[in-house]
Amino acid sequence: MDDKEFQKLKAIEERKEMIISMIFSGVIAFILGAFVFVLYFFLMGHRFIDAVNGTALSTIILFSYAILSILARLGAFDTFAYGFIQLGHAMFSKNPRKYANMADYKQAKYDQRKTKNKTYIATLIVSSLFLIALIVLEIIYHSKIGG
Repeated sequence: MDDKEFQKLKAIEERKEMIISMIFSGVIAFILGAFVFVLYFFLMGHRFIDAVNGTALSTIILFSYAILSILARLGAFDTFAYGFIQLGHAMFSKNPRKYANMADYKQAKYDQRKTKNKTYIATLIVSSLFLIALIVLEIIYHSKIGG
């Protein structure tokens, strides 16, 4: 097997891992959304409006998680993370620092993020499905009330 074939096989394996990871993330997100929905629905009284509100709560939680994941992947929280690492290091560690400065930290994180899976996409898809369910439930609820 030459290097070109090896690279193709490696790329296929990486895609398989990414797809499996995304499916797993989507299933976990769906279970979380369904759990929040069921918990809200049964704790609040089993009415149709409780189903609408439970779906809205699930949608908001999943969508917020997806947006925060995207922001974290873009490096929006790197300054805070670096500050906490330096604080913890100054207070508790006697070992040399892993990152000399903020630029080294950001570069190291950037290199890690290039290889990480984009599992937030699955959460965004699941939150979109919950949003569609919410819209349908809202239409049904308002047509029952109004008509």
